[in-house]
Amino acid sequence: MIVLEGMIRIEKLKDTKPYLHFADKKEIESYYKEIMKNGENVFGIYFDSAVVGISYIEDDDDPYLYVYIFPMYRRKGYGYQAVKTIEKSFKASPLKMINTSYDMNNKVSETFAQKCGYKMTWASTLMSYKGDKFDIPNLPVRNYKDTDFDNVYYFVDKAFHLMRLSTGWFPDSKLTDPNEESRKWYSDSKKDSFVYIVNNQIVGYVNIEEDEINVVAIKNEEQGKGYGRLLTEYATNIVIDRGYKEVTLWCVVNNKKARNLYDSLGFKEVFVEAFAEKKTV
Repeated sequence: MIVLEGMIRIEKLKDTKPYLHFADKKEIESYYKEIMKNGENVFGIYFDSAVVGISYIEDDDDPYLYVYIFPMYRRKGYGYQAVKTIEKSFKASPLKMINTSYDMNNKVSETFAQKCGYKMTWASTLMSYKGDKFDIPNLPVRNYKDTDFDNVYYFVDKAFHLMRLSTGWFPDSKLTDPNEESRKWYSDSKKDSFVYIVNNQIVGYVNIEEDEINVVAIKNEEQGKGYGRLLTEYATNIVIDRGYKEVTLWCVVNNKKARNLYDSLGFKEVFVEAFAEKKTV
């Protein structure tokens, strides 16, 4: 992908690593891993021949952009022009909304997003655990199987639907029916997914992605019995056993029950990411 407008050029980088020392790691925390991997959605922001920043772009049915200008190149208009350049490339298709995100506690980022026309819609907290393994008993937990799909999908979908409503961020949240895409995701990630069994019934589900606990869900009628705590501790131990020094997870802001649980387990807040959107028509 190469986009030209004015003096700014957005172009795929062959290797991102030579530029990472220009960035403030704390500022790009949520994208650091992707940028380190030189992921397919990571692009350089060029001014003439100099790389003045890095962008993360998803140009699909739900377009997303993230623009980061290296500190020494700020206040020159590069960020604003980069956003407008990327947006122009999105508008080749009939879009209604473009998404972005920024550090909620960084007022400069918030002001910049607002200047570009983006309105915050919700926020989530990245949390980190760097402690020892939890001392837990042998739990009735096994790997997820494809035959678990119909059972697991519905209670996970319901748990997240009720969570979204409880936070106040998503008043229009609805239950969704399974489809081939969701079935494939569960199947493809089954080696990193586990179910909690009580009285021969699945009451909980957890999914891990590298060092991150990606999904934790307990059947609504089984909540309040400590299964969520035990399943989170179990997943944390697996991540540590796989050699990671840090375990991460995301907690939607205002999800008070989950936040209280993670705080009590020793997870610490890293930063809060605000998600924002902009209407294009």
